[in-house]
Amino acid sequence: MDDGERALPSLYETARLRIAHLKLDDSEGVWKAARNAVRVSATTLGVCRVGLWFLSADRLNLHRVLMFSEGVRVPEEPFLLQIHHWPSYLEAVLAHRVVAAHDAATDPRTSELRAGYLEPLGITSMLDVPLFLGGEVWGIVCHEHIGPARVWSTREIDFAVSVADMLSALLEQSLRVGLEKAMRQVDQVAERTRYATVLARTAGGIGHDVNTVLQAISSAAEQARNAVDEESRRAAIAAILDDCRRGSRIVNQLKDLEVPAEPIGAPIDLAIVVTDLEPTLTSLLDPNHVLVTDVASGALVTATRTDIERIVLNLVVNARDAMAESGTVTLRVRATAGGVALAVQDEGVGIELEACERVFEPFFTTKGDRHTGLGLFAVQTISERTGATVSLSSAVGVGTTITVTWPAPPSDG
Repeated sequence: MDDGERALPSLYETARLRIAHLKLDDSEGVWKAARNAVRVSATTLGVCRVGLWFLSADRLNLHRVLMFSEGVRVPEEPFLLQIHHWPSYLEAVLAHRVVAAHDAATDPRTSELRAGYLEPLGITSMLDVPLFLGGEVWGIVCHEHIGPARVWSTREIDFAVSVADMLSALLEQSLRVGLEKAMRQVDQVAERTRYATVLARTAGGIGHDVNTVLQAISSAAEQARNAVDEESRRAAIAAILDDCRRGSRIVNQLKDLEVPAEPIGAPIDLAIVVTDLEPTLTSLLDPNHVLVTDVASGALVTATRTDIERIVLNLVVNARDAMAESGTVTLRVRATAGGVALAVQDEGVGIELEACERVFEPFFTTKGDRHTGLGLFAVQTISERTGATVSLSSAVGVGTTITVTWPAPPSDG
């Protein structure tokens, strides 16, 4: 007996040294090292299973990321336990305590695991030790004994704690080893993500605006078909041709995605673009809507014609949709010493204060499921690209005004 007791510390010390000498060549080698560590721990303590579990960030679930099982094959794939159903066990682990359950089925800290975990796996005793990262519990090393219940000795508990400490250090080392590689990759991933986001949103916005132009073409085609005289028919056909060219210009913006650029454009008279758009804007309105324009000439902005057209089309359609029954859409253009302002006002129901803060978000809409929520998002995106700012004022029961303001173009002098 004395010889056995003297041999035990040597056994544990040898196992500790084996784990301590595990090396990490790179961040990917951590799992090989961790598997060796839990295998050594299982063999030293004479248990059938040792698992490495990570807590989810919300502390609701345990994810098994690694399992060593002596004589029984355990699938490598991750396994999840809803630990929030076991509050006593969770409390014990988060309290930074070793859970040494000699009889796991009756121990108050582990008895709630009985039906859902212990009995199906034949587990009778458990020795669970928390893993720490930055002073917080972020995982568990779980030793599971199958067979007659066993009493965990102080030496066994101390050894299990040391294994958990070394695993914590091992995983922290992995984080440090992988940090430099991750930092090199993060910019590349972020750039790809940004480009994918721009691609999706730009394509969505262009598709939305093309659909608006198609509505105008459809309306003009109806006018051409029902025209009572040749002059009206020719005017409708001319409107169709203008809108086809307008739609083509919008679609051509997709080419910008091949080689990302920021085309701003040359100074252009906002009043001319808006005046040319009036037939299309009128065709987009319902018969019970009225378009009123109050446009001052000489309102120069630095932007492309297509960008201005898309902004105006979206603002007018948005104003139309805000007035279900009838009303007037008022479009104003004013040049001031500080710049040029384009304002579109409706007589709709107005927007609640909480919603005003979100109307420029993609896919957010206050008008029901039939609307995409891309119109005002496109207005803001295009405006910012051309150096303009967008503001909104609204009163419930009165209506809404959205204003796009460009700085004055630099003078030639």
